[in-house]
Amino acid sequence: MLNVDLEKVVSRPKIRYELPLSKVIQALKKNTKVETSWEIAKKFLLSCTNAKIKHPNRLVLTINKHKERDTDVFESETTKLFGIPTKHFDGLYEQLHWKLAENELNVAIDLIIQSQPYISTIRPYISLRIDYEFEFVNVKTNEILAYQEEKSRLAIFLERNSSVMAEFWFPFTTVNELSAYLQTVENFLPFKKLDKKAFRLVEPNKKKTRNVIKKIEIE
Repeated sequence: MLNVDLEKVVSRPKIRYELPLSKVIQALKKNTKVETSWEIAKKFLLSCTNAKIKHPNRLVLTINKHKERDTDVFESETTKLFGIPTKHFDGLYEQLHWKLAENELNVAIDLIIQSQPYISTIRPYISLRIDYEFEFVNVKTNEILAYQEEKSRLAIFLERNSSVMAEFWFPFTTVNELSAYLQTVENFLPFKKLDKKAFRLVEPNKKKTRNVIKKIEIE
């Protein structure tokens, strides 16, 4: 999960988009090739947000080792590029993690692209996670929308069948405002499908001591 800070009381009503744990990962459009998936994610970030592509908030490359799969080539090449990884056994896979600096982004993406094609597996052989925090902008003017104290987040997983994990904060107080904005960004959204049941109105209580969360639905 992304770091959801609902302990912080919002200053005014906002609308949050986040999927439940059971389906928090969403497939990217046209996700069969890593290079295509990356361009789709970038297009959304550059068109609809103030995210700085060259400056991700988190960059982690992971190899999932298992006795029944050969990951030696991946491990050797990645270690040459980024050094010795940290290791974690999750009960089934030995995970090798490389926490990368932002200036290693392009090298890491090139490695993921050049490692294709991937074998079809439940757990990917190799995966690159790229996290961004940002504010939404007016698509026509590129001006940052007001009242965005709570930053939105997008985690991108470049791998076989690339996907994303989103936590979006929209600075609107009504469904009509939200719907109007979504119409301007819908062609840029990186998902295959926007879950219209994943929206919540978050507003402070009268004493401004806690958040009140209400389910809303959009057409």
